[in-house]
Amino acid sequence: EYGTAGNPSPGIPSMQDRIRTLMAMTYNSCGEVDKSLSPASVQHLCTIVDSVVDEASAMEIDRTVEPFLPSQGTHVAATIARRLRSHYDDDVNKKLFVLLAMVRAFMSADTSVVFLSKASIDMMLVVIAVAADGQTDTAAFDHIDEILRNIKSKYLSPSEASKYCLLYTSDAADEEDSGDLGSCRSIKKTNKTVKCGDGKS
Repeated sequence: EYGTAGNPSPGIPSMQDRIRTLMAMTYNSCGEVDKSLSPASVQHLCTIVDSVVDEASAMEIDRTVEPFLPSQGTHVAATIARRLRSHYDDDVNKKLFVLLAMVRAFMSADTSVVFLSKASIDMMLVVIAVAADGQTDTAAFDHIDEILRNIKSKYLSPSEASKYCLLYTSDAADEEDSGDLGSCRSIKKTNKTVKCGDGKS
């Protein structure tokens, strides 16, 4: 979230709010100014996401996404995020495979003429948030955290980067840790508790 955990900055939507807004829209209607994707392209992206079962099959995402970058990055990321959230939110392995492929494509995009827009990077952060949500494996969580740090260092200013950090949150009902994309000044991870910002758990 923006601001400190549990206390978002007034008037600025949290990452979960942004995900809910995205899910309330149809594909290709995320309101961004990037060149839109054709219905056939949206369907193809969804089909590719549906087919991902391992790292090898996820390579098709690299090949499919590359032609759309950087000019249509926002819509590509929005389509991927929406598909994962709506159809595969409980499939943490698929979400991780898809995220890794998306990051490879974005990080290798040719930006010598056209840069990745801020909207594209913001939407990639939404993809990261969707992929992190529900992750209970420490190694997977740490991998996503490393991805976030790489995205921040390459594309965001220090002040913008400070708004985002990956948190472990806990569900009191089942006592399982899960991932979430939040924002804080400092993090202290314990076995069940995250202290963030003002030090309150």
